[in-house]
Amino acid sequence: MTVTSNPEMDFELYMDTAVLAGKIMLESNAETYRVEETVTRILNKTGLQMTDALALTTGLVATLDNPNMHAITVVKRITERTTNLNRVSRVNAVSRNFVEDKLT
Repeated sequence: MTVTSNPEMDFELYMDTAVLAGKIMLESNAETYRVEETVTRILNKTGLQMTDALALTTGLVATLDNPNMHAITVVKRITERTTNLNRVSRVNAVSRNFVEDKLT
């Protein structure tokens, strides 16, 4: 199934949102697979053909791409870490509500 994206969609805003969510989660000691899942979930809302996220304990890489645009890739270094599972849970809940169109 091919999904076409809205030409007026602000892809950079989606990317900034996804990367901020991933950064908060990584800084709060979330599992990398959970960070990748959350970032990808947010980026998939764009409807672009290629969305990708790679989370490492010290960094995050996210990409949005489609044949009719230049790829957007962000690399974010994570320098501070603490354990705050409440923050992880809250970011995860916000991202799920966003994807389900309960938030704009």
